Amino acid sequence: MNFKNKALLTLILLHCALAAARSPFREGHQLTSTFGEYRGSYYHMGIDLIPATEGDTAVRSVSAGYLWRIKSQRYGYGRSVYIKGDDGLTYVYAHLETYAPVLLDGIMVPYWKENGKVYFDLYSDSFGMVRFEEGDLVGYMGHSGISGKEHLHFEIRKNDTLAVNPLAYIECGDNAVPAGCSWRFVSYGGERFISLGLYDLAERDNRLGIYRIELNGELFKRFDAVDYSEYGKGRSVYDNELSSYSCYRYKVSIDTGANTIEAFDYKGGSITVGTFIPYDIFVGTDIIWSPPDTAPVPIAYASGINGKNLKKRIRVIGADEGMFCSVFEKDGALRISVKPEFLGNESVSVKIKFKKKEGLYRRAGGRLSYIRVKKEEIVKLGGGEYVIMKDAMKPAIKAEEGKITVRDGLSGIDISSITLKADGSFLIPERDFNINEWGELQMFKKTEGEFHILCADEAGNRTCKKIEGHFVNFLTDPFSKP
Repeated sequence: MNFKNKALLTLILLHCALAAARSPFREGHQLTSTFGEYRGSYYHMGIDLIPATEGDTAVRSVSAGYLWRIKSQRYGYGRSVYIKGDDGLTYVYAHLETYAPVLLDGIMVPYWKENGKVYFDLYSDSFGMVRFEEGDLVGYMGHSGISGKEHLHFEIRKNDTLAVNPLAYIECGDNAVPAGCSWRFVSYGGERFISLGLYDLAERDNRLGIYRIELNGELFKRFDAVDYSEYGKGRSVYDNELSSYSCYRYKVSIDTGANTIEAFDYKGGSITVGTFIPYDIFVGTDIIWSPPDTAPVPIAYASGINGKNLKKRIRVIGADEGMFCSVFEKDGALRISVKPEFLGNESVSVKIKFKKKEGLYRRAGGRLSYIRVKKEEIVKLGGGEYVIMKDAMKPAIKAEEGKITVRDGLSGIDISSITLKADGSFLIPERDFNINEWGELQMFKKTEGEFHILCADEAGNRTCKKIEGHFVNFLTDPFSKP
């Protein structure tokens, strides 16, 4: 091997070693979700990581670059930071508990003082140049924007819309090969495929998505990149009716004759799932028959309800009018039932005229979840059951055993409405206090004496309460972490 080849090999090995060492956590990380995984009708556009060492929650930049965007929202990514790397890539750090002090004191607090809002979406032209070096503190891992275990959603984009698989840029351990959990032949509207349950395991018990599927030795699907224009088209890859987070079901198109399917993880671990021979006529319990070729289901009105007035309140518009959903009243509430078997990858566009304090909720598993919709806004609804209900109940503020909780049973607390005043001074959200997913007030500094709290729910119901005495439910200053 000549000198030039040796030098080139050395550079390649050095680059691989640096890539393997990169981590948003000081002591390394573990993988809990992979790129492209099933998320209802959507793809998971990044990977989820947790620190390899418990308590190592400080999130650090994996690349030198400049702050391009900083965002705070109630749902979705929660508190997130976007850094444009010197390498041309954009790195996204989401679901943060809080931001690094340079972002908190330099951007978030001044914005709150000027606008009085805790939710924002700011770009670099709003705050100027903020430089990050590799290893600089970005924030702290949390679960803002979601309800679930704390983790870091880590995303890499080649441009503003193309998300790429982060496993091509950072190393993650994987000591297991993929496995299959179930399969069945499926026929939907003339399309025939195998609904194939597959998952992978890495260093934990989490069931992860598959990286690559091969059919008869040829590439069928590989998760290297997903453009955000394809973000909501997960049903083209996943069998949405049967998939769950414990068993992702992939739609593998089949032909007559033998179909041999193999599944691979990113490390190259593989399993030959099996060879499947479809029959011309599907029989037995393993078949899901396609919907009958009949006229679309019209909007139906329950007996005793004035259909004309109901149609003024809820209107299915565009090409979907009169198709795919039922609107009716039950138990004093208006309900919308959207039938997923007729939708495929699409959704139904609905315009709803809300009365005072009414809101839209989705019913799933016996629970109602509030959907934030503006008055008379056109909303796209996927398959499922929806309820329009009135929320006339004020939020509840409780102070007991040194702990303050803020709860609301229907539309939920509007986090941006919470105002705190202690010892005669207003407290600044994110810097002085937080509200966790259980409605518990988390303080970043001690307060004594008179304490006032004002909050409202999403329906606009307001509650104010005065608390006296020493308030003991405070947290260690998060910025004292290493």
